[in-house]
Amino acid sequence: MLEFIQKRMKKYFRNMKNDLIDIILKCYDFIGKYFLRFLVDDYKNLNQMKKLIVKTSIGGIFIIFLIFVFEYSYNIIDHNNEFVNAVDKYYQGNYKEANDCIEKSANSNSVEEYFIRGSINYKLSNYNKALQDLAVVSDSEYLKNIDSLPFFDIYKLHFFSERNHYTLYKPNAYVETCLMKSECKLKLKDYRGAILDAKKGIDSLVKYQNWFDDKPQLNKIFISLNYNIGLSSYKINDINQSLNSFNTVIKFKGGHLYPKAYTFKGLILQMKKEKDSACFYYSKAGELGDTNAYSYIKKYCK
Repeated sequence: MLEFIQKRMKKYFRNMKNDLIDIILKCYDFIGKYFLRFLVDDYKNLNQMKKLIVKTSIGGIFIIFLIFVFEYSYNIIDHNNEFVNAVDKYYQGNYKEANDCIEKSANSNSVEEYFIRGSINYKLSNYNKALQDLAVVSDSEYLKNIDSLPFFDIYKLHFFSERNHYTLYKPNAYVETCLMKSECKLKLKDYRGAILDAKKGIDSLVKYQNWFDDKPQLNKIFISLNYNIGLSSYKINDINQSLNSFNTVIKFKGGHLYPKAYTFKGLILQMKKEKDSACFYYSKAGELGDTNAYSYIKKYCK
Protein backbone atom coordinates (compact mmCIF):
# COMPACT_ATOMS: atom_id res chain seq x y z
CA MET A 1 0.00 0.00 0.00
CA LEU A 2 2.82 2.40 0.95
CA GLU A 3 4.67 1.67 -2.29
CA PHE A 4 1.48 2.39 -4.30
CA ILE A 5 1.04 5.75 -2.54
CA GLN A 6 4.68 6.66 -3.17
CA LYS A 7 4.30 5.88 -6.88
CA ARG A 8 1.15 8.01 -7.10
CA MET A 9 2.89 10.87 -5.32
CA LYS A 10 5.90 10.69 -7.64
CA LYS A 11 3.60 10.69 -10.67
CA TYR A 12 1.65 13.63 -9.24
CA PHE A 13 4.77 15.76 -8.65
CA ARG A 14 6.23 14.77 -12.04
CA ASN A 15 3.03 15.89 -13.78
CA MET A 16 3.02 19.10 -11.73
CA LYS A 17 6.61 19.82 -12.78
CA ASN A 18 5.79 19.21 -16.45
CA ASP A 19 2.72 21.44 -16.19
CA LEU A 20 4.79 24.23 -14.65
CA ILE A 21 7.36 23.95 -17.46
CA ASP A 22 4.57 24.12 -20.06
CA ILE A 23 3.10 27.21 -18.40
CA ILE A 24 6.52 28.93 -18.33
CA LEU A 25 7.13 28.14 -22.02
CA LYS A 26 3.69 29.39 -22.99
CA CYS A 27 4.33 32.61 -21.08
CA TYR A 28 7.56 33.15 -22.97
CA ASP A 29 5.81 32.44 -26.31
CA PHE A 30 3.09 34.91 -25.39
CA ILE A 31 5.66 37.56 -24.48
CA GLY A 32 7.59 36.84 -27.64
CA LYS A 33 4.65 36.90 -30.05
CA TYR A 34 2.73 39.87 -28.72
CA PHE A 35 5.29 42.16 -27.15
CA LEU A 36 8.87 41.49 -28.09
CA ARG A 37 8.24 41.36 -31.89
CA PHE A 38 7.72 45.10 -31.72
CA LEU A 39 11.13 45.55 -30.19
CA VAL A 40 13.22 43.46 -32.62
CA ASP A 41 13.76 43.48 -36.40
CA ASP A 42 12.71 39.94 -37.22
CA TYR A 43 11.55 36.68 -35.69
CA LYS A 44 15.06 35.23 -35.62
CA ASN A 45 16.16 37.97 -33.29
CA LEU A 46 13.01 37.29 -31.30
CA ASN A 47 14.12 33.69 -30.61
CA GLN A 48 17.53 34.97 -29.54
CA MET A 49 15.83 37.41 -27.23
CA LYS A 50 13.79 34.60 -25.69
CA LYS A 51 17.01 32.65 -24.98
CA LEU A 52 18.47 35.74 -23.40
CA ILE A 53 15.42 36.07 -21.16
CA VAL A 54 15.79 32.45 -20.03
CA LYS A 55 19.47 32.96 -19.20
CA THR A 56 18.68 36.21 -17.42
CA SER A 57 15.95 34.49 -15.41
CA ILE A 58 18.31 31.69 -14.36
CA GLY A 59 20.94 34.27 -13.44
CA GLY A 60 18.38 36.20 -11.42
CA ILE A 61 17.31 33.09 -9.55
CA PHE A 62 20.95 32.30 -8.77
CA ILE A 63 21.54 35.84 -7.48
CA ILE A 64 18.42 35.60 -5.29
CA PHE A 65 19.71 32.28 -3.92
CA LEU A 66 23.09 33.85 -3.11
CA ILE A 67 21.34 36.73 -1.35
CA PHE A 68 19.30 34.23 0.67
CA VAL A 69 22.42 32.26 1.64
CA PHE A 70 24.23 35.45 2.63
CA GLU A 71 21.29 36.68 4.71
CA TYR A 72 20.88 33.28 6.37
CA SER A 73 24.60 33.11 7.16
CA TYR A 74 24.53 36.64 8.56
CA ASN A 75 21.57 35.77 10.81
CA ILE A 76 23.42 32.72 12.11
CA ILE A 77 26.56 34.73 12.84
CA ASP A 78 24.51 37.50 14.45
CA HIS A 79 22.57 35.03 16.60
CA ASN A 80 25.53 32.87 17.62
CA ASN A 81 27.22 35.44 19.83
CA GLU A 82 30.07 34.52 22.16
CA PHE A 83 27.73 33.72 25.04
CA VAL A 84 25.71 31.29 22.91
CA ASN A 85 28.96 29.69 21.72
CA ALA A 86 30.18 29.42 25.33
CA VAL A 87 26.98 27.66 26.42
CA ASP A 88 27.22 25.26 23.49
CA LYS A 89 30.89 24.47 24.16
CA TYR A 90 30.19 24.03 27.88
CA TYR A 91 27.44 21.47 27.36
CA GLN A 92 29.57 19.71 24.74
CA GLY A 93 32.29 19.31 27.39
CA ASN A 94 34.80 21.64 25.65
CA TYR A 95 35.49 23.73 28.74
CA LYS A 96 38.66 25.47 27.57
CA GLU A 97 36.98 26.60 24.35
CA ALA A 98 33.91 27.62 26.35
CA ASN A 99 36.15 29.72 28.59
CA ASP A 100 37.68 31.47 25.56
CA CYS A 101 34.19 32.31 24.28
CA ILE A 102 32.87 33.58 27.61
CA GLU A 103 35.90 35.83 28.05
CA LYS A 104 35.03 37.52 24.74
CA SER A 105 31.34 37.87 25.58
CA ALA A 106 29.92 41.38 25.81
CA ASN A 107 27.04 40.53 28.20
CA SER A 108 29.17 40.80 31.34
CA ASN A 109 26.32 42.03 33.56
CA SER A 110 24.05 39.08 32.84
CA VAL A 111 23.41 36.64 35.72
CA GLU A 112 23.20 33.84 33.14
CA GLU A 113 26.73 34.67 32.05
CA TYR A 114 27.97 34.61 35.63
CA PHE A 115 26.44 31.13 35.94
CA ILE A 116 28.08 29.79 32.79
CA ARG A 117 31.46 31.37 33.57
CA GLY A 118 31.30 30.02 37.14
CA SER A 119 30.34 26.58 35.84
CA ILE A 120 33.21 26.59 33.35
CA ASN A 121 35.76 27.56 36.01
CA TYR A 122 34.35 24.89 38.30
CA LYS A 123 34.90 22.27 35.58
CA LEU A 124 38.43 23.63 35.02
CA SER A 125 39.15 23.38 38.79
CA ASN A 126 39.54 27.15 39.10
CA TYR A 127 37.59 27.07 42.35
CA ASN A 128 38.30 30.61 43.57
CA LYS A 129 37.23 32.14 40.25
CA ALA A 130 34.20 29.88 40.12
CA LEU A 131 33.06 30.97 43.58
CA GLN A 132 33.29 34.66 42.68
CA ASP A 133 30.81 34.21 39.82
CA LEU A 134 28.58 31.63 41.53
CA ALA A 135 28.20 33.91 44.57
CA VAL A 136 26.69 36.55 42.28
CA VAL A 137 24.29 33.94 40.90
CA SER A 138 23.10 32.61 44.26
CA ASP A 139 22.60 36.16 45.61
CA SER A 140 20.72 37.31 42.50
CA GLU A 141 17.20 38.55 43.16
CA TYR A 142 16.27 37.33 39.69
CA LEU A 143 17.19 33.76 40.62
CA LYS A 144 15.77 33.94 44.14
CA ASN A 145 12.40 34.83 42.65
CA ILE A 146 11.82 31.23 41.55
CA ASP A 147 8.95 30.86 39.11
CA SER A 148 7.99 28.98 35.96
CA LEU A 149 10.29 31.00 33.69
CA PRO A 150 13.52 29.46 32.39
CA PHE A 151 16.77 30.74 33.83
CA PHE A 152 18.01 30.63 30.26
CA ASP A 153 16.67 29.24 27.01
CA ILE A 154 19.44 29.16 24.44
CA TYR A 155 19.85 27.59 21.03
CA LYS A 156 22.85 27.56 18.72
CA LEU A 157 22.04 27.81 15.03
CA HIS A 158 23.85 25.72 12.44
CA PHE A 159 23.99 26.18 8.69
CA PHE A 160 21.16 24.10 7.15
CA SER A 161 21.12 21.59 10.04
CA GLU A 162 19.46 21.02 13.39
CA ARG A 163 20.14 23.52 16.16
CA ASN A 164 21.47 22.73 19.63
CA HIS A 165 18.97 23.77 22.27
CA TYR A 166 19.70 24.24 25.99
CA THR A 167 17.09 25.11 28.63
CA LEU A 168 17.66 25.51 32.36
CA TYR A 169 14.90 26.50 34.77
CA LYS A 170 15.40 28.64 37.84
CA PRO A 171 15.09 25.89 40.51
CA ASN A 172 17.56 23.72 38.60
CA ALA A 173 19.97 26.64 38.22
CA TYR A 174 19.79 27.49 41.92
CA VAL A 175 20.32 23.90 43.06
CA GLU A 176 23.21 23.39 40.63
CA THR A 177 24.76 26.64 41.86
CA CYS A 178 24.54 25.43 45.47
CA LEU A 179 26.13 22.12 44.50
CA MET A 180 29.03 23.75 42.66
CA LYS A 181 29.62 26.23 45.49
CA SER A 182 29.65 23.36 47.98
CA GLU A 183 32.11 21.42 45.84
CA CYS A 184 34.39 24.45 45.44
CA LYS A 185 34.44 25.16 49.18
CA LEU A 186 35.08 21.50 49.92
CA LYS A 187 38.12 21.58 47.61
CA LEU A 188 39.30 24.80 49.28
CA LYS A 189 38.81 23.19 52.74
CA ASP A 190 36.06 25.61 53.73
CA TYR A 191 34.09 22.73 55.24
CA ARG A 192 31.49 24.73 57.16
CA GLY A 193 30.78 26.83 54.08
CA ALA A 194 30.44 23.64 52.02
CA ILE A 195 27.88 22.29 54.50
CA LEU A 196 25.78 25.48 54.40
CA ASP A 197 25.64 25.55 50.60
CA ALA A 198 24.83 21.84 50.40
CA LYS A 199 21.97 22.24 52.89
CA LYS A 200 20.55 25.16 50.90
CA GLY A 201 20.71 22.98 47.81
CA ILE A 202 18.89 20.09 49.52
CA ASP A 203 16.16 22.39 50.87
CA SER A 204 15.56 23.83 47.40
CA LEU A 205 15.74 20.41 45.76
CA VAL A 206 13.10 18.98 48.08
CA LYS A 207 10.88 22.04 47.73
CA TYR A 208 11.06 22.24 43.94
CA GLN A 209 11.65 18.60 43.02
CA ASN A 210 8.67 18.57 40.66
CA TRP A 211 10.60 20.95 38.39
CA PHE A 212 13.20 18.26 37.70
CA ASP A 213 11.97 16.17 34.77
CA ASP A 214 15.15 14.10 34.80
CA LYS A 215 14.61 12.01 37.96
CA PRO A 216 17.97 10.15 37.76
CA GLN A 217 19.71 13.54 37.58
CA LEU A 218 17.68 14.77 40.57
CA ASN A 219 18.71 11.67 42.52
CA LYS A 220 22.36 12.18 41.56
CA ILE A 221 22.34 15.81 42.73
CA PHE A 222 20.63 14.84 46.00
CA ILE A 223 23.27 12.15 46.62
CA SER A 224 26.11 14.56 45.80
CA LEU A 225 24.83 17.22 48.19
CA ASN A 226 24.53 14.68 51.01
CA TYR A 227 27.99 13.31 50.29
CA ASN A 228 29.45 16.82 50.54
CA ILE A 229 27.76 17.28 53.93
CA GLY A 230 28.99 13.89 55.09
CA LEU A 231 32.60 14.50 54.05
CA SER A 232 32.73 18.10 55.31
CA SER A 233 31.19 17.09 58.64
CA TYR A 234 33.73 14.31 58.99
CA LYS A 235 36.53 16.83 58.42
CA ILE A 236 35.31 19.02 61.29
CA ASN A 237 34.64 16.00 63.56
CA ASP A 238 30.85 16.33 63.51
CA ILE A 239 30.57 12.55 63.46
CA ASN A 240 26.81 12.24 63.97
CA GLN A 241 25.91 14.58 61.10
CA SER A 242 28.51 12.88 58.93
CA LEU A 243 27.08 9.43 59.65
CA ASN A 244 23.53 10.58 58.91
CA SER A 245 24.58 12.03 55.56
CA PHE A 246 26.55 8.96 54.51
CA ASN A 247 23.59 6.79 55.50
CA THR A 248 21.42 8.90 53.17
CA VAL A 249 23.93 8.42 50.33
CA ILE A 250 23.86 4.67 50.87
CA LYS A 251 20.07 4.58 51.24
CA PHE A 252 19.64 6.25 47.86
CA LYS A 253 22.09 3.80 46.27
CA GLY A 254 24.87 6.33 45.84
CA GLY A 255 27.65 3.84 46.58
CA HIS A 256 28.59 3.40 42.94
CA LEU A 257 28.86 7.18 42.58
CA TYR A 258 30.67 7.65 45.92
CA PRO A 259 32.17 4.36 47.15
CA LYS A 260 34.09 6.36 49.76
CA ALA A 261 30.78 6.89 51.57
CA TYR A 262 31.14 3.27 52.74
CA THR A 263 34.77 3.86 53.72
CA PHE A 264 33.92 6.89 55.83
CA LYS A 265 30.99 5.10 57.42
CA GLY A 266 33.40 2.30 58.29
CA LEU A 267 35.80 4.79 59.87
CA ILE A 268 33.01 6.33 61.92
CA LEU A 269 31.85 2.91 63.12
CA GLN A 270 35.49 2.12 63.93
CA MET A 271 35.48 5.19 66.21
CA LYS A 272 32.34 3.85 67.82
CA LYS A 273 34.14 0.54 68.50
CA GLU A 274 31.85 -1.37 66.12
CA LYS A 275 34.63 -3.36 64.47
CA ASP A 276 32.58 -5.98 62.59
CA SER A 277 30.24 -3.40 61.06
CA ALA A 278 33.20 -1.17 60.17
CA CYS A 279 34.97 -4.04 58.39
CA PHE A 280 31.80 -4.85 56.46
CA TYR A 281 31.65 -1.28 55.11
CA TYR A 282 35.37 -1.25 54.27
CA SER A 283 34.81 -4.41 52.26
CA LYS A 284 31.82 -2.90 50.48
CA ALA A 285 33.81 0.24 49.67
CA GLY A 286 36.62 -1.84 48.15
CA GLU A 287 34.12 -3.87 46.17
CA LEU A 288 32.66 -0.65 44.67
CA GLY A 289 36.07 0.70 43.70
CA ASP A 290 37.68 2.53 46.64
CA THR A 291 41.07 0.78 46.77
CA ASN A 292 42.06 2.76 49.87
CA ALA A 293 39.50 0.75 51.84
CA TYR A 294 41.77 -2.32 51.71
CA SER A 295 44.45 -0.53 53.72
CA TYR A 296 41.88 -0.12 56.51
CA ILE A 297 40.95 -3.79 56.23
CA LYS A 298 44.62 -4.77 56.66
CA LYS A 299 44.98 -2.40 59.60
CA TYR A 300 41.73 -3.00 61.53
CA CYS A 301 40.12 -6.21 60.33
CA LYS A 302 42.56 -8.95 61.38
